[in-house]
Amino acid sequence: MSMQPLDLNTLPLDGVRLIEASAGTGKTYTIATLYLRLLLQRTLSVKQILVVTFTKAATEELRGRIRQRIREALQQLQGSDQAADPALRGILSQLDDHKTAAQQLKDALTLMDEAAIFTIHSFCQRMLTENAFESGSLFDAELITDEIDYLREIAEDFWRSHFYAFDEADAAWVAKQWKAGPSTLLEELRSALNRHELTVIPSVTESQLETLWNRRSQLIEQVQQRWNSEGEVLRPLLTQNKGLNRSRYRVTTLEKLFPAMAQFCASPHPRSLPEKIELLTASKINTSMKKGQPPLQHPFFELNDELVEMWKKTDQLRRSLIMQQFIQYSRDTLVERKAAHNVISTNDLLTDLYNALKNDAEGVLAARIRQQYPLAMIDEFQDTDPVQYTIFHTLYHQQPTCGLYMIGDPKQAIYSFRGADIFTYMQARRDSQHHYTLDTNWRSTPPLIAAVNQLFSSTEKPFIYNEDIQFHPVKAAPQTTQKTLLINGKTTPPL
Repeated sequence: MSMQPLDLNTLPLDGVRLIEASAGTGKTYTIATLYLRLLLQRTLSVKQILVVTFTKAATEELRGRIRQRIREALQQLQGSDQAADPALRGILSQLDDHKTAAQQLKDALTLMDEAAIFTIHSFCQRMLTENAFESGSLFDAELITDEIDYLREIAEDFWRSHFYAFDEADAAWVAKQWKAGPSTLLEELRSALNRHELTVIPSVTESQLETLWNRRSQLIEQVQQRWNSEGEVLRPLLTQNKGLNRSRYRVTTLEKLFPAMAQFCASPHPRSLPEKIELLTASKINTSMKKGQPPLQHPFFELNDELVEMWKKTDQLRRSLIMQQFIQYSRDTLVERKAAHNVISTNDLLTDLYNALKNDAEGVLAARIRQQYPLAMIDEFQDTDPVQYTIFHTLYHQQPTCGLYMIGDPKQAIYSFRGADIFTYMQARRDSQHHYTLDTNWRSTPPLIAAVNQLFSSTEKPFIYNEDIQFHPVKAAPQTTQKTLLINGKTTPPL
């Protein structure tokens, strides 16, 4: 699937189309100009063109820029402005009836405050409310913007119910994992609670962990028996061997380890390994022998290797199991508590519409939304997550009379703190047959653009996932005046 430069005058006004826009290449200008074509050439009203972005501030900025673009076109049609840019001249030159077109633009300006320019959450809320019967939604609930108070209570309840009965050693282990208690656990896993497609890796069940725990107990007992019976032989083997690298095996360090090992082996139920116990493993010893020296072998070292690995594995899986349990407990309990208090969150708006479309076997809800909004544009598409993308994929893919324009910068899809999901972007790119790029940077100076182009063109795969995220060099805009950065009166390299 090749990438082609976007021509605003010839871009088809239907189909699913991905438009990649780097910084400074005129993304908002493109949206506003495309919006104008939809008004004039597909004769859609502002109520039929869905524009979705991710913040209220962005919706207001887009509304203002679109309104300005419509006003520019109207002034051009009325002959009061001859300074229209090439894209605008190209659109207007294709019109047969300027009088009708002018009236369409006047109507659009009059209705601009009612234009379908929404945040993703506002769009979902509107669709659920307007199609309550089809979506199965009841909207007498209070909408809350943040679930944090509920989540804090749930984390504290989980902490009490799961850990308060632990003995001192197990409680200390839990406290070491999540130092500030339930708040640390919540902070670590909060981003996963609303992402139902995410799973904890490695996955483990209680029975699997119990099996490994029993094996760990056996290894502890075997190591204890070996050390208690052969420790006196092993000590000089380690402290007097001239083949060992002494920068790694300092005698002073070993002399501290031996009594710690004796204490470990005297305990009926040890809950932590001695510090530096890895010095008594075959893997550590084998990589610490001086060049040309024979390996230092003893059955205890191999046995201890197995114990250390099993100890790490069981701790990791124990942690993983707690994470799995917390995520499931939180998801289930949050649903129950919000229902009990008759509230829904903004995240529920997304999942409720997602589930409504998923369960819409006859496609009635999807058809009604498409009838209302035959054309949709998603701004900042790189910030889309799997739930959001699935909603629009369900609505617009394989719908030849409709259109979906996904506009964004794939290089920003790495910003998960904004909700972005790079693999969602990659999936969307694969699902779309038509790819375009904005190939001119209108913001930066030509030397900087040339430097960035050279930097990222110097390697074959600058963004790793070369099949899905490629570097496309951009051109510098023709500029009559350039402001050059001067330091002490002298020009400086741009990069």
